[in-house]
Amino acid sequence: MVNVAFSSDNHFDINKVPLTETIRQQADYLRRHQIQYYLIAGDLFNSFTKSADYVRLLQA
Repeated sequence: MVNVAFSSDNHFDINKVPLTETIRQQADYLRRHQIQYYLIAGDLFNSFTKSADYVRLLQA
């Protein structure tokens, strides 16, 4: 079985989400549930650069 998680239209910047804590919580969730693929189907931020940075930090 393949475990997949989806995320869409979080807009962390507009919603003023604390990023350090959010990255930690997402990474913990993905590990705990043994998610093999995490598909981001919508905006994490209103900036592609910020979204790409977030994904790089999450992967680390």
